[in-house]
Amino acid sequence: QIKKIRRKEIYRLLNNPKIITVLKSYTLPSINRDQIACLAENLKHKGVNQKQKRERQLIVSLTSYPARMYDIHLCLYSLLVQDFKPDRLILWLAKEQFPDRDDDVPKRVLELKQWGLEIRWCEDTQSYKKLIPTLQEFPDSVIVTADDDIYYPSDWLRNLWDGHCEQPEAIIAHRCRKIYLSDDKIEPYHSWTLQNAEQSPSYLNFMTGAGGVLYPPKCLHENVLNKSTFTKLCPHGDDIWFWCMAVLNGTRIAIPRNLYKELVYINPLREANAIGDGTLFSINNNGGNDVQLANLLDAYPEIRGKLMQEANDFVAVSIIIPIYNAEKYLHRCLKSVMRQTLRNIEVICTNDGSTDNSLNILNEWEKKYPNLKIINQPNAGSAAARNSAIRIARGEYIGFVDADDEVSKDYFELLYNAAISEGADISATSKLIICHPNGSQQIKNSGLLQKKTITSIAERGKIVITTGVTCNKIYRRNLLMRHSIFYPEVRCAGEDNYFCAMTALHANRIAVSHKAKYLYYMNSTSQTHVNKGRKDFHIIEFYKEIEQKILSLSLPLSEKKQWLEIINKRKEADYKEFYNGMMPEFKEEFKINADAHLKVIYLNEEIQQH
Repeated sequence: QIKKIRRKEIYRLLNNPKIITVLKSYTLPSINRDQIACLAENLKHKGVNQKQKRERQLIVSLTSYPARMYDIHLCLYSLLVQDFKPDRLILWLAKEQFPDRDDDVPKRVLELKQWGLEIRWCEDTQSYKKLIPTLQEFPDSVIVTADDDIYYPSDWLRNLWDGHCEQPEAIIAHRCRKIYLSDDKIEPYHSWTLQNAEQSPSYLNFMTGAGGVLYPPKCLHENVLNKSTFTKLCPHGDDIWFWCMAVLNGTRIAIPRNLYKELVYINPLREANAIGDGTLFSINNNGGNDVQLANLLDAYPEIRGKLMQEANDFVAVSIIIPIYNAEKYLHRCLKSVMRQTLRNIEVICTNDGSTDNSLNILNEWEKKYPNLKIINQPNAGSAAARNSAIRIARGEYIGFVDADDEVSKDYFELLYNAAISEGADISATSKLIICHPNGSQQIKNSGLLQKKTITSIAERGKIVITTGVTCNKIYRRNLLMRHSIFYPEVRCAGEDNYFCAMTALHANRIAVSHKAKYLYYMNSTSQTHVNKGRKDFHIIEFYKEIEQKILSLSLPLSEKKQWLEIINKRKEADYKEFYNGMMPEFKEEFKINADAHLKVIYLNEEIQQH
């Protein structure tokens, strides 16, 4: 009888014009329900953690209601097969909605108790039930909330936990929206963009619960449990309430490195609100979030002040300029950098022991622009000058401009917007404009003219092979800090090639802008164009270090071989260029050393051994 009813219901839905429209217009990811149902019958070696003793319990907490119970077992199954197991998995149900307790719960859900599922009963506070009762009973535990209509990937919990280990004081959320402010006012919720890449802790990251949120102990303000307040001011916005309680408590929100980007829905039609289930998303996205947020900001005005301060302190790009005796070009360079259309930039100029008027010029510009900082250090080379600035940079991204070059006024805005749009660790311009001393210009393409985003090793390798310079890119600061990527501090012309290779090796993806213009001036006095000597033999050591780094990474054999081939092509070109530019007395010695390195071939066994 139940099957007959279900068949009739499915037939009715599939012949409903509204459903047909939804099916055509939505491409929401979903699951193979039959396949998952079969797998759920065998949960050997799965379930919750019963072996590892953790300092603090890790609890996954969620809630549901009667209309969702017929397929929640699919969500619960995904939480019980995580490769990093929680200590407890708690499903909170309202006593009022399930008067007969377990007798009102489907058998397929009850059967999951044997694998560690706990069903607990509480008063009906709607969606707040996923966190509030767990906070009350386990205040010293690490709590992760999940939604009942999502099928979570097996590494979902591990990635949240890894983010927690890196940022133990922050709330970690797979999905966040970026809060925007204009003229000291918070813009409407629908304008907040979904962040699709790792983000450092910030009050401006608004966590959304569907992707999963990890709350460390004591991260929320004590008012979080005040039912009368949240039901009055924010009855349908648990995410808003929890975010406000975090900000009020001084806790920032971060996005983990390996975030869960694309939600997989158990019931896509329900998510599209095509079957009258009335999801909170459909209620709140139609202006409900803005009303509830306004209520909370009126009740807690100090939150607005924290947001304003955070927005004012935010630095999108730190622009680093190493300077040594550049008085002839410095005004031109600084003029192009300080007129950038991108807001929230800082400019860090490292005076590397200049003996001309460069420092005085910097001091003049610093008086006019409060976002310009000067580092004054003894001469140590351009690599050390850049590294000094990297260490104090606050930007979400870091870019470099040489003191004798200039950039278009929208250069960093175009690169930054491309990086944010694609969630990329690196953003590059597809071409350099080479400016010759006679006034002529030449466009040097980087082989990326048809690209918008680069993810494959082959395409990332093309950047290493064709554009070894670093001035035509911006880099996520977290990428550099996490992998300790700095320029090698020896006076050698190959420092850019090393930095470019190391960042491409570790980057998640590279965004490409075809409009950003970098004007690269051919200057006979720059380090790149002077005759090379024994100090430039260091280029060989650079490539040896890069190869050792590739061998040490946890990559499949095929990927390591691919990277080694890419580096081999680049070093062949560099060794030839260095040989041609080497002073005569050093040519033969360099050739012997370079040839010896080029003959090194890593066998499969050696690569696997590493």
